[in-house]
Amino acid sequence: ERAARGTGPAEARETVQARLAETLLAAGRPADALAALGPDPAASPPRIRLAAARAAAAAGDDRAAAEFLGDLADYPPAARQALLLRSEICRRQGRTSYADYLAGLAANAPDATWPDPLADPIRSRDLSQGGRLDEAARLLRAKQPVEAERLLRPLTGGPSASDPRAFVGLAETRQAQGDLKEALELLNQAVRIDPKNLAANYQIGLLHFHFGEQLWAAGKADEARAEFREALTWLDKALAINPDFGKGLLLKGAALHRFLGQQENGLALLRRFVQLRPEVGEGHLLLGQALADGGQPDAAAASLRRAAELAQPGDRRAAEALAKLPRPGKQ
Repeated sequence: ERAARGTGPAEARETVQARLAETLLAAGRPADALAALGPDPAASPPRIRLAAARAAAAAGDDRAAAEFLGDLADYPPAARQALLLRSEICRRQGRTSYADYLAGLAANAPDATWPDPLADPIRSRDLSQGGRLDEAARLLRAKQPVEAERLLRPLTGGPSASDPRAFVGLAETRQAQGDLKEALELLNQAVRIDPKNLAANYQIGLLHFHFGEQLWAAGKADEARAEFREALTWLDKALAINPDFGKGLLLKGAALHRFLGQQENGLALLRRFVQLRPEVGEGHLLLGQALADGGQPDAAAASLRRAAELAQPGDRRAAEALAKLPRPGKQ
C-alpha cells in the first residue's frame, strides 16, 4: 500500500509494487492489482509493465495487455512470461499457429530473475560468525545499537560461546543504550574467555573511570578515587598487552593527573601519547589542560593551539581553554 501511494523507498518501490500486484492477482483482484501499479504503468519499468499486462489480461482487456507487453520479450527477466502471456492472448483470438510459435519461443527463453533490492542484500550477507561481528561493528558505527545487539546476542548465549569479540561488541551495544551494569558483566565474561583481550581490559577501565567521574561530580571523592584506582588496574592490564595503546595512555594519564594526585606521572603519559600520535587533537587538548592546571601557561598555550588546529568542526574545547589562560604579564 505504501508503494502504491509512492511513499516507499525509491530503490525498492518497483519490487514492492510488482509483488503487491502479483498478490492481488493471485487473490482474483485484477482491477486492484492494476491500480496498485500507479497511474501510468505503460511508462513504467519493465517489471511494472509485465505485472500490468498480466492484470489487464486477467480482467479481460487483451488489447491493453498487448500494449503493456510492448517489447518486454527483449528483457531477459520478463521474456518468458511476456511470450507466454502474448501466446495466451493470441490463442484467445484464434491465432493458434502464432500462439504455438510464441509458446515455443518461451520454452527456449533463458531463465533470469529480477534484481531484488529488498532480498538481495540479505542473500549476500555473510552469516558466518565473523560476518555477523563485522556487520554489528558497522551498525555500531552507524549508531544503531539495537540492531547490532540482535546480531550479537545469539553469539554470547550458551556454553559454546567462546569468542570474546562478541561479548565486547554486545557490551558496547548495552553501554550505548545506558545499561552500564550489563556492559561491565559482559566485559568481565570476555576477560574470563581471553585475559589478554585488549579491548575488554580497556573498556572495563573506561567504565570504572566513568563511574569515578560520576562520584567525583557528586562530591564523593573517596569513593571516586577507589573507582579511579580500579580503572588503573584494568588500564595497566591493557598497557601490558600493548604498551603503546593510545587510549590507555590518555585515560591513565588523565586519571593520575586530575584525580589521584600524581601530576608528574600523568603528564609523562600524556606527553608520551602526543609523541606517539601527534596527529590526534585529543592528546594535545588533555596535555594542554593538564599543563594549565599545573601552572605552565606558556606550554599549555602551545598544546592548546595545536589542539584547536586539529579539532573537529564545532569542537570548541581547545579554543575555550585557550581563552581562559592568563595573558602574558597578568599571571
